[in-house]
Amino acid sequence: MDLTLAGVSRFRLTSELIVSTPWRQAEVSWDGFAHDRNRMAETDPYLDRAALFALLARFFAARGLPHDWQNLKSVPDELLINVLSVLCPLPAGDKQALLETPHLPERRETLITLLEFALQRGGDDAADDDEIMQ
Repeated sequence: MDLTLAGVSRFRLTSELIVSTPWRQAEVSWDGFAHDRNRMAETDPYLDRAALFALLARFFAARGLPHDWQNLKSVPDELLINVLSVLCPLPAGDKQALLETPHLPERRETLITLLEFALQRGGDDAADDDEIMQ
């Protein structure tokens, strides 16, 4: 049996149930994530797209990664920040911090801070994180 899940809301695991089903079951809390169920996309009035794309270009160039921003330039604010949070080669802990940031403006600020910090540190942080996890 295949089970396909589609994300609707983030949650925090409160306890895992002991069950005989072939899938995990748990008690969860949606506290702090009520806005996830609001299907309206957020906009960020303080998002400076030109500055963000300039920072991304520096970040990707420093890592020798190709980039093509044309497809991202026209997407809504929330999708842009969420896609970048997933696609940017950042350590797992940084990506987890982005995932747990509840509101778009804070997620944007966190992403920018993480990218700037990674540039200041130099090196390939995502690869370093992968090596630590092995």
